[in-house]
Amino acid sequence: MTATAPARRARRWPWILLIVVVILVGAGWFALSRLDAFLLATARKEADVYAQRLGRTIGIGGISTRLFPSVGATVNDVSVGPAEGEGDHAPLSIDRLEVDVEARPLITSRGKDLRVQRAEARGVEAKLVRFADGTTNLSRLLERFEETAPPEEETAPAEEQPMDLSDVHLARAALEDARITLVDLSGQEPQRWTIHDLDLEVKDVEVGKRVDLRLSAGVLSEQKNLTFALLTSPLGKALEVIPENVELKLEPLELAPLAPFL
Repeated sequence: MTATAPARRARRWPWILLIVVVILVGAGWFALSRLDAFLLATARKEADVYAQRLGRTIGIGGISTRLFPSVGATVNDVSVGPAEGEGDHAPLSIDRLEVDVEARPLITSRGKDLRVQRAEARGVEAKLVRFADGTTNLSRLLERFEETAPPEEETAPAEEQPMDLSDVHLARAALEDARITLVDLSGQEPQRWTIHDLDLEVKDVEVGKRVDLRLSAGVLSEQKNLTFALLTSPLGKALEVIPENVELKLEPLELAPLAPFL
């Protein structure tokens, strides 16, 4: 017995649906890949502008965007190179930066209602170097940035309006697995110390909520020996931070090596 036309159409329907889904997924992947390429090219172009100002290379390895269920981006392998005469002491490298924003409030409010679900930096390595002349790579960088700043345009002073950040919401911001290396080149022999496993987390940055900040690190030690916690009063419209409860725990250690960098 041959299958009737309706039966044949019923059997073909799942295959047609599958083909449509594959086409849509493929089109979405292609569109996102083109968007990623455009954003990466734009970010690198902007980085080159700041590299000229700072006299240091700025690298961005890649950018990956996502549009569902939240609008977000991941930026990989961000680096700032050393200036001329600073050897191989690169001041900063970041393995990964991630940001996710709730899509619906952002779209319906036309960009006014900004609800950041998370903003995270992972695998951060910073290096603070003190040179023989007493300057540091950070002080040199800031000085160069000020020297190359474009001249400010003179404008009539505007009437200051009270700041209202009621539409800003940050659920979580975090710095995870960071390491800060201190290098002293001012003596006869180079000295090096490290702050290990630095973690920083901030929650509930929103009008009417209490900000919860927590920090921990291994200061000059591979084992964590520092914890810090801060709880604020409920934030006002300008997100003013008023500490309500502060806790600091630091195990006994020799802090003298940090003095030249303060």
